Amino acid sequence: MSYDAHKGSFTVTLYEEKAGKPEKVQIEVTQAEIEENIKRSGGSTLDNTGKKTPVWPTVMAAAFAKMHDSNHADGLKEGYDAIAGGWSRQAMYALTGENGTDIRLAEAKTIGIDKVFECVRDAIAEGRAVTLSTDPQPGIKQDGLNDDHGYMVERLYKDKSGEVMVELRNPYARNDYVGEGLDTKSPTVTVKPGSVRRTADRTAFGWSSSSHSEGSSANAFKHACRCGSPCAGPSGACPGSRSR
Repeated sequence: MSYDAHKGSFTVTLYEEKAGKPEKVQIEVTQAEIEENIKRSGGSTLDNTGKKTPVWPTVMAAAFAKMHDSNHADGLKEGYDAIAGGWSRQAMYALTGENGTDIRLAEAKTIGIDKVFECVRDAIAEGRAVTLSTDPQPGIKQDGLNDDHGYMVERLYKDKSGEVMVELRNPYARNDYVGEGLDTKSPTVTVKPGSVRRTADRTAFGWSSSSHSEGSSANAFKHACRCGSPCAGPSGACPGSRSR
């Protein structure tokens, strides 16, 4: 992302898939488009509080919408409609141009919570962006997390009793509205992955192929080989790993 002080606009570099390959796209975001994003009450604290907080999440959201919009003159309605829902892997791809790695619920049940712990812990240690997406089914006991939502994984650890715990950051910067027993004004909430596994059938951990410390994806799936299954295929990904 770069800023043109003369024009007052930002230029954001994202990636979109074309013919099965990532194509770099440079998108200009104007002050008017930033204001439009704020009016739409996006996911940043600037959008939701009106306080002077970092503007970059708003700029990124506007750029992502603009990339999905064919008519930039109407407030990017088409683009915002297109990104109203989705999975974290789509944002990962837009940011890196690479497919990340998912551990979906069915796979987590197969490899076990200890292997999930290994995979996610190693991905965090390697500086990868890790998320947890929730998509619970109606009528199933809830786990305290926002339905159909994405969280940033801040920390994965074992408590004194050896129970695996995951600390999640809500992009809304608050967790006091869910109404499922874990409400807090804090931007972070801690849950047991085991309870998440029991209460939803499409919850997924996902992480980027590139780490903050690596300039390329030459070793993109080295962490995936630790999932407890023999690596297979040219990507080196664990069997059952999914892209995008």
